[in-house]
Amino acid sequence: MTSDAPVPVVEILAEEPPILGVDLVEGSKLDPPEAAQTLYKVIKIVEGDTIDVLTDDKETIRLRFQGIDTPERGQPFGNNATEFVRDTVGGKMIRLVTHGEDKYDRTIADIYLPVDDPLVDDPLVELPDLFLNRELVRRGLA
Repeated sequence: MTSDAPVPVVEILAEEPPILGVDLVEGSKLDPPEAAQTLYKVIKIVEGDTIDVLTDDKETIRLRFQGIDTPERGQPFGNNATEFVRDTVGGKMIRLVTHGEDKYDRTIADIYLPVDDPLVDDPLVELPDLFLNRELVRRGLA
């Protein structure tokens, strides 16, 4: 027999609140896995879903964002996605989780931008990294 009784307030409060206003989606990644602690410098924005990074060994790796597709240059909104990626990670250090290569020999990757918030001045507070693949989708650019 099912009950139509309201859910106790204690159960509602026990749910995880959103982190810093980020809407959580089941299975979404807000922090990169432990294996993704190496930082790579973004040296070129090819398109909204493709970038080049430089390794510690001065090797250039072309990355294709895992699981998304942005409009190509010349297509409607293609420049918007490219500009957003340029403004967000251009010249910055990123973390990544790789998923093999595609038929064009690009490394398929999840891209994470470490977040530093000047308003948080507490060494014990760690902010979640920005999951760029997901952010492009959230903004309607992929």
